[in-house]
Amino acid sequence: LRLGWMEAPKRVRDVIVESAFHVCGGALNHCATGIMSSVIQLGLLDDLVLRAKAILKRNASALCDILDEGLPSGVEYKRPQGGYFIWMKLPESVVAM
Repeated sequence: LRLGWMEAPKRVRDVIVESAFHVCGGALNHCATGIMSSVIQLGLLDDLVLRAKAILKRNASALCDILDEGLPSGVEYKRPQGGYFIWMKLPESVVAM
């Protein structure tokens, strides 16, 4: 889910608000923004974040289990301790681009 906002001088905001860019959807995702607005107003955000964190943790753990079984010798990594990015260290002999 991608949301965003724009910070701009008032004269720029006025042009955007009056343009088709703003009205027709352009780069602003009205559907996702509306959904998230409802989620927040209904008090569902905390539960949603907790569920998403649990899913990401489970997926990262499953990936690490697969890496433990299948990585060639000399390749190292650390299991995430709160995030889900996995950084690997390759042997000096490996050229990665």
